[in-house]
Amino acid sequence: MFTSVPELESSGYPVFRWSAPGVHAQHPYFTSPAVTADDRWLLTMQESEGRVGLWVTDRRNKSCVPLHEPDRRMYAYVYGDGDRSGGFSKSSVSLDAGRGRVYWQQGQELFAAELGEGAPPPRSCARLPEGWVSAYNHVSDDGRYVVIPLTHPDAFYDGMSQEDHMKEVPPKLINHGLCSRIYLLDVQSGELRCLAEVPLFVTHAQCDPSGSGRILFNSEGSYWMTGEAHKRIWVLEANGEMHPLFDQAPDTECSHENFSPDGSMVIYHGHRRDWSSFVSGRTLDGDVCWEIDTPDFHPWHAITTPDLPGFTIDVADGRILLGRLVAGQLHLRELCRHASSMSHQDVHAHPVMTPDGKGVVFTSDVSGCAGVYEVRLA
Repeated sequence: MFTSVPELESSGYPVFRWSAPGVHAQHPYFTSPAVTADDRWLLTMQESEGRVGLWVTDRRNKSCVPLHEPDRRMYAYVYGDGDRSGGFSKSSVSLDAGRGRVYWQQGQELFAAELGEGAPPPRSCARLPEGWVSAYNHVSDDGRYVVIPLTHPDAFYDGMSQEDHMKEVPPKLINHGLCSRIYLLDVQSGELRCLAEVPLFVTHAQCDPSGSGRILFNSEGSYWMTGEAHKRIWVLEANGEMHPLFDQAPDTECSHENFSPDGSMVIYHGHRRDWSSFVSGRTLDGDVCWEIDTPDFHPWHAITTPDLPGFTIDVADGRILLGRLVAGQLHLRELCRHASSMSHQDVHAHPVMTPDGKGVVFTSDVSGCAGVYEVRLA
């Protein structure tokens, strides 16, 4: 626990491993923070012998304790080998960094738990529709709301791979009149509302940090898999209307959209039919702020950082970069190597900067199994 990993150091910044050797561990998906705003607590998921659960690490004394009783892995987006009758949804975990509170789905209930010494046991916040398949939830910046995308169970079958999900679910929703639903939980009142039924495969949904009430969501799938022109990034307006963020070219793939911290911009990356790649930013009204080609590398993710304009990038060649936009030019700095195989979702690097901007947490299987690491910048 918390050991130096010099083999991942490539630019003079120290790299440490937070998870214990041999323990299958990962931090939450990149749309969720991994560390609380006070820099005290690190949230990870750990899996052993078919049981998975949340663990909390005290970043001061390096102790690590389970947050709840581990459960079998639940069927969810990406995790098509999970149990459809219940369990812990690895896709559903989202941390409210400002208030030190985490939300996750277990069975058909959404749970919440406080992080920290003397915290009360986890509590149920809402009952979710029976059998509907979970994906990546998101907590609003003010901690007031949790947005929850769920997809009709009839669009799935047991043992689906992530590629099966992306290729088969979108046309099945359309051809069979099925849908995804976007729910919103009011944390204060406990009210759970269905904001929209969408004939698209929604796997990511995010609240606008500026408090406009708009929700950014995706249409999962791939032009190359389905053969259909595909608009990835969508906006659900506060009045219930929905529309693509922009008129995406049919020969362009866009992915991993996420908000800048102030909500002024949506960052995403993509590639064209010739596999030339780019990183781009647009306003929530769809106007282009910038688009920069990345001919020297292919980004897996481009994730906004607390300070604008910047983002972390995990690169297919095994590096983690920090990008900064200066006078319309992209300035890149290599932070370290992640050296992950990126062979499945659990070992995608997902480099997320800590709220204080002094570290970047990432996942890697460089040691042979998924583990949680951090490169320290200060």
